[in-house]
Amino acid sequence: MEHEKKLKFFFVAIILVVVLLTIFGIMINVISNRHIAQKIAEDHDTLKGAYAEYREINSMADNVNMAASMPWSVDVQSQIDGTVVHMLVKHGDIVKAGDILCYVENKNLEISVAGAEADISEARINLRNLELNVNRNTQLLAQEAVSQAEYDTSVAKRDAMRDHIASLETKKAGLMEQQNKLVIRAPQDGVVIRIYTKEGTYLSPGRAILLLGKTDNLQVRFGLSLEQAQRLMHHGAQELTMEIPDELLSYRIYPVDKEYVKEQAHNVFSIKKLRLTPDLDSGASSYTLYGEVENGGQYLEPTTYNKVKLCSSSTHEVLSVPREAVKKAEDNQRDCVYLLDDNNRVMVRQVVCGIKNENYVEILDGLQQGDRVLLTTRSFIQEGVQVKLSMED
Repeated sequence: MEHEKKLKFFFVAIILVVVLLTIFGIMINVISNRHIAQKIAEDHDTLKGAYAEYREINSMADNVNMAASMPWSVDVQSQIDGTVVHMLVKHGDIVKAGDILCYVENKNLEISVAGAEADISEARINLRNLELNVNRNTQLLAQEAVSQAEYDTSVAKRDAMRDHIASLETKKAGLMEQQNKLVIRAPQDGVVIRIYTKEGTYLSPGRAILLLGKTDNLQVRFGLSLEQAQRLMHHGAQELTMEIPDELLSYRIYPVDKEYVKEQAHNVFSIKKLRLTPDLDSGASSYTLYGEVENGGQYLEPTTYNKVKLCSSSTHEVLSVPREAVKKAEDNQRDCVYLLDDNNRVMVRQVVCGIKNENYVEILDGLQQGDRVLLTTRSFIQEGVQVKLSMED
């Protein structure tokens, strides 16, 4: 009997403990809900909201990599061997077609030219003497003081000397043409991009002296993800603007003479003649966007840039919400927003996003005009919780 009493007491005690724990859990839940409600009441002014409505926005993609290249470039080469004696240009100089870039010296050629000039001078003296002899023989022949054969011989010698002088002058012209090649000139308008040689360098025929290119109009190429391509080209953009960080523009690989650099208020450039490859509907995961940029101020260089921001020049009226309203779902794959129903209770709604800019994102599916979305959330915000919003203008 004593054992049965103890056993009954033990079961009663267990039942009492379970009942007490249940009551305690209910009390904790009630207190917690009251705390959440109190917390929301305390913080309701900090919970900001906005309406889903139609706004004029332009699309944007940031942190894009860009490569800029020249439409043409040419290595200015030596056409004759010699030594660079005077370099007249430096990196970044803007030159016109025909401008002298540098002088090259070839002493053997100078000696040859001087020798040819001396030979011509000597031949002309001889020609003068031969012409005098022909004139004298002409008079003597009239007086029958010389034979016809002697006269013909003097004429032949004079004519032969004339031919010899013509040959010497042709030789000198060839040497002078070679000597003119020692003056290196710009083949066309452009910018000195790189100099390969310096004064005192010996050049063999065909050796590159400097790189000349056109930089006032650059061809640009951007690598885009599928999302970035959709943002920018969703509405068939014909022109974009790009913004490059100031620190990237201030560091120059090829310094340009400051007198040619025009004042520019912003580091923003217009991109025209856009071409996206492959087509946006190809289903590819990456794309290349090509275009052209006017660079008359010589701010951009034919090199690579990162952290470039691209924006469409035209705006589109689309249903949109502020960017901070769009969150990632629990699977971290889909976009969603927190919005309020007619009773001011929180709902989580999956959405499909379109173009974006710095402030807003287009909503293609999931919201309607006038829906109220939360811009800020708290860890205690859950579906079904009733909140108050302070709507932004």
